[in-house]
Amino acid sequence: MKSEYVRISREETFFGERGLLESQLSAASLIKRMQVYNRMRKEEMLLKIELKKKLSEMDGMVKWFEKLLPKTNDEEKKDFEKSLQENKSEREKFELEKEIFDIKQKLSSLEH
Repeated sequence: MKSEYVRISREETFFGERGLLESQLSAASLIKRMQVYNRMRKEEMLLKIELKKKLSEMDGMVKWFEKLLPKTNDEEKKDFEKSLQENKSEREKFELEKEIFDIKQKLSSLEH
């Protein structure tokens, strides 16, 4: 097998070296960004752990305060919730009746 040689001009050499250097620069900047990303992820994880601890402490404090507050009468609470539910069901019933009435009016207007 016979070897063949190709002559490379100065412009081609310059272009090749430039492309190689730009590739190296891109790789180096990518590595730098990945390092920054990894550092930020570690910081985020530490902050999340700290937040979880603080929220746990706050939950304990809220439970402690709830124990200090006077107890409400469960009967009053149930009556209040029941009255809210009744008002809601009455309002829904009224709205449904109004809608039925409106539909009947539209039907009667179509028949005339």
